[in-house]
Amino acid sequence: MDTQLPRLVDDSKIIRGRIFNVAIINTNSRPLGFLEKVENETFKIIKKPDGLEGKIDSKTGKKKAEVLQMVTNVKLRPAIVIQIDKDNNKVSYPFVVILPLANIPKSKKDTYTMKRIIEKNDLDSLHYLGHNSYVTVNDPSRVYKNMLFEFDDGVERKINDDVLEIIMKKFANCFGIKKIEKCDECIYNYNNFESEVTLEQVVAVDSTED
Repeated sequence: MDTQLPRLVDDSKIIRGRIFNVAIINTNSRPLGFLEKVENETFKIIKKPDGLEGKIDSKTGKKKAEVLQMVTNVKLRPAIVIQIDKDNNKVSYPFVVILPLANIPKSKKDTYTMKRIIEKNDLDSLHYLGHNSYVTVNDPSRVYKNMLFEFDDGVERKINDDVLEIIMKKFANCFGIKKIEKCDECIYNYNNFESEVTLEQVVAVDSTED
């Protein structure tokens, strides 16, 4: 990553549970607006009903997807990193998975959903963190790491490990992910299978050498 970029987050500082400001792209309407170069660094915006039809490759005659420049909305929002640190800290891996945070506006504080998460906090799709903010658990995004920004005040913000565990259990419920646990019988069968394979391989080698 370009180390000269302002407020750029170093890979070593991207830790599961940490909160950063994230540039989140929001394309929620069509027709889409595409940038077409006029001259030098001058572009014009062309709106197309589709625009993503692809292009015929002159060599193969097959249709290929194009890399296009598109006009879209982007907003800096706080978000929690939920990806494992092995990938977070890997310089060669450019992506990170996040969950967005939001504040409860006064106009919605008395709605059923907001009152429920404040009082009970038992909805899988949302998790109330206190101080008028919550996590949108069912809205994960994979973004480029260079879309993470440090906060202006330089203060590191991180979710408590116990709270993160609750959030991830809710996340699993939202997407129907069931935890696979090893039972004693599974471990025994696996180890027994390994032993049998090893024995068969040894016998096969011995018979070949004879």
